[in-house]
Amino acid sequence: MYQPYSLCIKGPALERFYRVKATMRVKRDSPRTENFYCYWIRYFIRFQGVRHPCQNGKPRGTCFLEHLTVERYVAAATQNQALNA
Repeated sequence: MYQPYSLCIKGPALERFYRVKATMRVKRDSPRTENFYCYWIRYFIRFQGVRHPCQNGKPRGTCFLEHLTVERYVAAATQNQALNA
């Protein structure tokens, strides 16, 4: 089985990504959707500074979507995909 995340993610985080992918397979989502959702999850983790969401204090989801809108100029469909991930 091909495991693309084993090179860049270690420990418990890797197990969480496998859990996300397993859940998506049960829901019969396409492999491309799995890859894009895992991309957005990694991007969000990097955006918040690799901290646990409870340590941040303010809602980081809205800040993340504002960042996508203002700085990355992404379309509404892309924002929806990031929000769903």
